[in-house]
Parts: sequence; C-alpha cells; structure tokens
Amino acid sequence: MDYGTLLCWGRNEIGMQKEPCVFYINPAGKPDPPSNCTILNQTSDSLSLECSEGFDGGLRQQFVMEVYDAASGRLVGNVTARQPAFGVGGLDAGAGFKVNIYAVNRKGRSPVMQLLAATLKSAEKHTATLLVSEKPPPPENCTVLHQTRYYLSVGCHVPDVHRAYSNTYLLQAFDAGTRLLLATATSRNPEEITVSDLPPDYKDLLLFVRTMDGRSVASDANTIYVPAMAELKTGGKGVNLCSF
Repeated sequence: MDYGTLLCWGRNEIGMQKEPCVFYINPAGKPDPPSNCTILNQTSDSLSLECSEGFDGGLRQQFVMEVYDAASGRLVGNVTARQPAFGVGGLDAGAGFKVNIYAVNRKGRSPVMQLLAATLKSAEKHTATLLVSEKPPPPENCTVLHQTRYYLSVGCHVPDVHRAYSNTYLLQAFDAGTRLLLATATSRNPEEITVSDLPPDYKDLLLFVRTMDGRSVASDANTIYVPAMAELKTGGKGVNLCSF
C-alpha cells in the first residue's frame, strides 16, 4: 500500500481494544521550494548564496542553483548541492544576474525561488571601503533569552543608526557537531528572534544571527554556542517526578 489509512487493534486477556489506533500514510510528492535565500558574498567574479530548505516531500532531495545573465538570458552557472548553500565563480564583473533556486527529488522539482544578484565592478575589488559597504553590519551582543526542548529565543542589540525598516534578522540553528541545519527563523525585531520547531533530541547548537537588508544581502554572522539542556543530554531522565 502506497498511501491510505491504517487501523490497528490490540488484544489481551480482558478483550479487544474498542477504538483502533489510526495511522495516516501519505504519498511522497514533490519537495517544497527553498526559502529565505540570501546573498552571503559578492566579488567581481563570484557569488555565494544560502537558503533554508523546505519539506522534502518524503524523499531525499537535492538543491539546484541556475545563474542567468540578466541582459542576454544565457545560462552562465549551474550548481547542484545536498544542502541549499551555493557558490559560483567565473562570472563577468559588474554584471547583473537572475538566480533560480529549486529543490529536486525522485517525484520532480519544486517551484522556483528567484532573486536578482550582481557582481562587483573590477575597481571595487580593490577598494576596501566599497567592499565593506556591500554588507549590512551584523547584530551585536546576541544572547539566548529562553530555551526549552523545542523552542529557543535569541535577543540582539542593533544600534539605532544601523536600524532600517527593510531589515530582517535571520537566525539559523545548526547541530554543533555535524553542522546540519536544524531550524531557521526570521524576525523584524532583533531583540526577539525565535525558532519553535527544533527536533526534540537536539544536542549542542551553533547559532548564526545575521542582518538581511532590503537587497537580500546578509551580514557576517554573530555566532553563539549553545550547550544542550541537561534533560536533553540525559534523555529526559534527569528529574524523577514519580515514586512508587
């Protein structure tokens, strides 16, 4: 059976279970598109981007980035990766590009996430001031405000001079050991950025907090190391609530 509803009954010396356990088996499908795609770095001949992955459709997925010259429509770069983080080089300086990013599994491909990007002009490659101004400043003094088994909240300080209405603050939670991306959240308020879908058995975390401006250009990351909570490390056996 590929999909449908599965009913299960139990039986013991007292009798048959009255109400069955119900399991819903959903068919595998195409993956959801990546989201929160941001430009991490730009040079005169290369681009670096990162996205948050969506639901995989129930199958293993891969991610594809296609880079097209905005003027001619010519495909100038094609990258496939297991994680939605991409880098492409050999691009023309000072050019504009249309970037298509999508996920693929055995059932097909997701809708396309599209954004615009540009390489720096050749003169800008050697001008430190211009390079620095390409990225917004990162949030400062980031700390963990609350932490539970599924929920984690971070607060950061952003000086008034660096605040802008178009800014979004991006929080990414990685497994500190494997560097696997576990959860992503965005907020307009840097003083409270919350992820609420952490896996229940997560271990030590590495948090990256970035500012993303209205051009979808991301700042360098403010990094926080977060040890797992004690009850998570002991498998929830650290506190005995019952005695017999």
